[in-house]
Amino acid sequence: MKIIQYNVLDGCQEPGRLSLLKNWIANQQADIVGFNELNDWTKESLADFAEQTYFSYSYLFEDQPSKYRIGLMSKTPIEYKGCLTEHFWHGVIHVKTAGINIMITHLSPAESVSREKEAASIAAHMVNMQNEPALLMGDMNTLSAHDSRYYTEANMLQLLNGNEKLSLKFCHHGTINYKPMQILLDSGLTDVGTSHGFQHSVPTQMNEDAMHAAKLRLDYVLINKALLQRNPAASICYDQETDLISDHYPIVCTWSS
Repeated sequence: MKIIQYNVLDGCQEPGRLSLLKNWIANQQADIVGFNELNDWTKESLADFAEQTYFSYSYLFEDQPSKYRIGLMSKTPIEYKGCLTEHFWHGVIHVKTAGINIMITHLSPAESVSREKEAASIAAHMVNMQNEPALLMGDMNTLSAHDSRYYTEANMLQLLNGNEKLSLKFCHHGTINYKPMQILLDSGLTDVGTSHGFQHSVPTQMNEDAMHAAKLRLDYVLINKALLQRNPAASICYDQETDLISDHYPIVCTWSS
């Protein structure tokens, strides 16, 4: 099984970037691909893109609170299970495909305290799936204590507190706020993207803006105990194409059984 999660920056509207994305995904031979930031995409355009990249099924969360839409493509039928929107900046979708409960989210890009509330809502929802294979993935716009050693060595706190927006986004009371991610981990989820040491998911070579001014890991795949038995592993994908497709690198999760 191979699953990809990708934030494609404002819908990947430019023809050059879109062509790179299409070719890259078509060559990955993945079973499932989740997306953040499908701005201006429709169910029809995603279905067309899915067909061109060898996927038979797709789902687009068109009714989410923001224009930064969440979507999914799969080789197997997709069963819509629900969504979370109340108090969410972007929202969460819950689908089931290939026998796996999949939740895709894009947490708040603003205050870290807002993400604490979003994470708590997700954790409460995932309790209902604890006996079934389930995963949560997406651009979570939050930092993890798993990476704290790297952030300390990189003087990240000083960098973040030197920018008002970055401080608001990642810090609380003057320190890096790891609590949003910790809420999810404490709920029984496992971050399967830690076995390769620190791997940043932003910035890429194509875009280094003020909010992605340092190497940060913002994109995650989190696995529940039922799915953890299949020994999944995840890593950030760096190559010539992903350098140029988006401001985020994709994260790829695989398991063999």
